[in-house]
Amino acid sequence: MEIMEEGNMMDRVENIVTRDMEYYQANQTVLQENLCPGVVGGLLDFPHYASFAAVKLVLWWEEEYAAAFNGPSGLLEQSNDEQVERTDSDEFDRGCGGIAVAKTSDPAECVNIVSDSASQLLEHLHTLSQEALDHADLTVLTGTLGAAALIKNCLWWWEQVYEHICFYKGHEKVNCLSLHGSYRRFHEMAEALAERLLDLHCRLLSLYVLQDAECLHWEDPHPFFEGERGSFVIQMWWLYMQGTKEDLWNTVPPKMAQRVLAGMLNESLTILTVRYTQAEPSSARSLLLVTDISNLLLCVREILPAICSDAAELMGYAPRNKVLRDIHAKCHELLVCMIIRGSPLSTLYKVFRRGVEGVAAFLPLNKSAAVPWVILTSPHLFPRSEICIDDLLDGPAIALETSVLVSQPQALWSLLLKILTMRNYKVTVVILNQLMQQLNQSSFQPVSGTNRKKSSEDKNKVVTFEQCDGFLCSGGGDCSLATNPSQKFLPPSMTVTSLVHIVAVFGSQQDLASVLIPALEKHSHNWGSCLDRREVWNLGRPPWLEALISPLEPILSPVVETLMNVSGNAVGVAMDCLIQLADCLPEAVLRAAIVLEDALPADVHPLAGSVLVQLVITALYSKLQAAAIGNAQATALAEVLCNLDQSTAHDDKIEAFIRIAVEW
Repeated sequence: MEIMEEGNMMDRVENIVTRDMEYYQANQTVLQENLCPGVVGGLLDFPHYASFAAVKLVLWWEEEYAAAFNGPSGLLEQSNDEQVERTDSDEFDRGCGGIAVAKTSDPAECVNIVSDSASQLLEHLHTLSQEALDHADLTVLTGTLGAAALIKNCLWWWEQVYEHICFYKGHEKVNCLSLHGSYRRFHEMAEALAERLLDLHCRLLSLYVLQDAECLHWEDPHPFFEGERGSFVIQMWWLYMQGTKEDLWNTVPPKMAQRVLAGMLNESLTILTVRYTQAEPSSARSLLLVTDISNLLLCVREILPAICSDAAELMGYAPRNKVLRDIHAKCHELLVCMIIRGSPLSTLYKVFRRGVEGVAAFLPLNKSAAVPWVILTSPHLFPRSEICIDDLLDGPAIALETSVLVSQPQALWSLLLKILTMRNYKVTVVILNQLMQQLNQSSFQPVSGTNRKKSSEDKNKVVTFEQCDGFLCSGGGDCSLATNPSQKFLPPSMTVTSLVHIVAVFGSQQDLASVLIPALEKHSHNWGSCLDRREVWNLGRPPWLEALISPLEPILSPVVETLMNVSGNAVGVAMDCLIQLADCLPEAVLRAAIVLEDALPADVHPLAGSVLVQLVITALYSKLQAAAIGNAQATALAEVLCNLDQSTAHDDKIEAFIRIAVEW
């Protein structure tokens, strides 16, 4: 699409809106730009893609922001090469005669331009969305929705930035900048489009899938397909729900996709619940009713994890969402209907002759136990009825949480952390043992002076990720993991590092002792050799040790800066600095040091007889090695630290450091 890249901002916006409309009229679709998979969803619920016009407008806004505030807003995280290229080409406007003129803009004018151009795009999106609704075009509707969601999020970002850029003239405050009005209009539009999308899917379900209420012929004296199958209605409903779920997951912003799917499920269950509870089947067709309701409940059980936030909501344990409460209530009604309509009269008489008080399915739902229909559809997870969520065995409890996690349209990190830490870190223990066996800790070898260079090179080997071509890509690696089949999974060493970090940060001292130490002792007979004082300079550390040292390195940056300016007793200065930083050490490292020191083999001797000192000096050595490129002084300081305990000159300072760290 040919667009005007230079000139007045409003003229450019008018041009791109006109071009976008011409493209739609010619192709009956909207030209789309993919967003980086690494930013899709999240707190602001970014879409998978947005219209070309919306993406271009955001880029132009960023240029106006940079010109007005002399720097980027932080929304577009670009690589260094892109920033240099932008500095060379975009910060100067070739004026009359080709003379380079630096772009400048007034902040208030910048806000007005953003607000006016947003209003112009909003009118264009209104037109496109109306066309999509008139023709029931889901592709155009989701594309328009993505554009509205992207602009809404960008306006929210800049609104937060502008709140901190209120200008002062002397000591007198000038009116703050604001884009709240524009943000609110796009927010309302995105929500309205989501409602229209839900309404469109519900109409398609009711008119084309569930439309024929009389197709089952309940009064027919002959069984349906000789009793060999359920009805076509439930089968088609299931296929439509599954296909729509996949489409929503791949097109609509994740949180919005969940709301649309939940609304579809709730509305269609309303129709089906009324239909089956009011049906009056003949004796031959009663089996069809039981079969259909059974299939329906099983289908809902498969879909429900995708719209829940944890296992408690899946089990019906006081769901916080009104839609989920309605779904559980309707499934309960269907279960009651199936029991009454499908059970022999003799059985019903035996059950109900003493009343319904003892029948769980006919009692009000227990807010502390799983609802009966979930127990019926998942009998392998519930050993008995009316079981509370806290009374579940480890396997079923973890399986329920995991089923919710893997069904989400985006990564739910809080639930993942819950699964890794629940039931005494059971999942973490299994994964750690598997990966440590795969890695085989014997790959760590104590190094001598002859192969120290090789270890330094191994230390610098990190997993690199390429930047994708999606909009808003920062090159951080999330997008590569999402799209590159060769990087679909993290390397085992990185996974072990992450798991040990989680246990150290969120677990207690007892958790570390019961999770980390058994895994180390089981899969490596010489696991403690990397903590010997002769291995401080070994940069080829095992992943579990790297997880304990890496949190220390940022804290030691001031120490490195101080040591680089010292010409005298560098070790004494280093210990003085560490004493001052002792109360800043992460608690996770302190807990890990205590646990490792208790489990350390007798033939391993850490620096100064302390694992904590060993960890801190190792981290400081790594920082000095990183600063040693082209700096002989840093190299010499790093070498001196390796021989810290060969003299008694600094014993008092070492003891003071350990005492302050432990007491804190």
